[in-house]
Amino acid sequence: MDERDVVSWNSLICGYQQCGMYKEVLGLFSSMQETGVEADLVTMVKVLLA
Repeated sequence: MDERDVVSWNSLICGYQQCGMYKEVLGLFSSMQETGVEADLVTMVKVLLA
């Protein structure tokens, strides 16, 4: 995708988290922060679960 918003990031993070790929979740969260997209409640819950 050319541009990712918080919804697309959350979709990726949720998918990885549900598959038990916790290191990838943390990597995606880091990438999300680097691009300047602000995390919302859904993002934080999934990252904390990872």
